[in-house]
Amino acid sequence: MKMLSTGRSGHACAGWARNAAIAKALFLVVLVAGVLSGCAEIPQQQFQVYLSAFGKARGAAEEVLADYSAAEKQLAELEAKVTPTPENSLPYPIRYEPATGEQGQLDAVAVRFLALEAVSNYNDALAQLASGQSVDAAQSSIGKFAGVVGQIAVLGGASLPNICPAIQALQTLVGVIEKARLAGEFRKAVRDGAPVVAQIFDVLREDTRDHYGLRFALANREHILLEAQGAENQVVKNALEKNEAGMRALKDTLDSYNNLLLATKSAILNLAKESAKPAEFDATAARLIEIATQLKRDLAAYHLHV
Repeated sequence: MKMLSTGRSGHACAGWARNAAIAKALFLVVLVAGVLSGCAEIPQQQFQVYLSAFGKARGAAEEVLADYSAAEKQLAELEAKVTPTPENSLPYPIRYEPATGEQGQLDAVAVRFLALEAVSNYNDALAQLASGQSVDAAQSSIGKFAGVVGQIAVLGGASLPNICPAIQALQTLVGVIEKARLAGEFRKAVRDGAPVVAQIFDVLREDTRDHYGLRFALANREHILLEAQGAENQVVKNALEKNEAGMRALKDTLDSYNNLLLATKSAILNLAKESAKPAEFDATAARLIEIATQLKRDLAAYHLHV
């Protein structure tokens, strides 16, 4: 009887141990699956809000930058007109300066266009990581991103004032994003890239001060010349009204543009933090549409006066 009891006890213990091992294994499977599911989860809605915002912001930025460049060129041409002298009235230069052989530096506006292109390539790489494609799938976009950043650096864009820190941050981001690609880490790519992208938008917002200053200088020159002709003249009066309306329209346009840049910056930072609720992102998306629509109207009104 004692031996039979001991056999049953041993069998029961073995069964309990086996069941405990199975339960533990199942628990680990569930735990690992949960962790992997949490790691693989991509905030798709927030990501789409950011991509939509960037698309609108990039289109607006390119239009605003084009106007900035035109104003800069126009003002430079006006300032270059000086009283003729025997030296500067000739149709050819009075002196010859041999070429230095150095490559010309990109102008500030061109660097900003390239910075926007770099961010667009970065977004493409994020989209490929978010879609669950192989790590090699994002290599093309990251290669383009690195190529554009390299082009800016080689041509001296990193030495330009205002945007210099942002360009340097983009250069650092190239290596970081490549590591994220190899690990298939969407979240790391967003977390490390979001502050850099936000910095680009801050530069574009700061540029609006100079943009307004350029247009003000041009408008002020025109205003002075018109007033000198006599404000009682109806043609002059109409021209003065157009001059003033143009500057008001520019301010409205820059206000809407700044709002769009701020909304886009907020979208990428919110994506990185992953802290906003879906309902809040729905509101963000609606706000972006409202801002973009207003900016489109403001740009149309501004173009009527320039």
